[in-house]
Amino acid sequence: MKLLGLQPPPYFKGNGCSGVPDGKWGEACRWHDYYYSYIRDLVTAEFPSHVIKAHRRAADAFFRANLKTLGGPNLAYWLGVRLAGWKAVKKNKKEGL
Repeated sequence: MKLLGLQPPPYFKGNGCSGVPDGKWGEACRWHDYYYSYIRDLVTAEFPSHVIKAHRRAADAFFRANLKTLGGPNLAYWLGVRLAGWKAVKKNKKEGL
């Protein structure tokens, strides 16, 4: 099975499916975390908001596709991870991470 998006290096752990159980689709969450860590770097570097929004849309679209590939849960689950993940990006920016 092939997942879509930025492929995390083997050492990247991520924090799983932010705020919801990882289930058998934890690898999709790890890929999503990796893309969001890239987006966090764009936010910290003060890239224009349209660039950040485009990357976030891509990360979330890849995540949704990867959930389907792995037999993951429904739209509500995807939305929960999307919202919790974005909160983490904003929190990390405030903390200078």
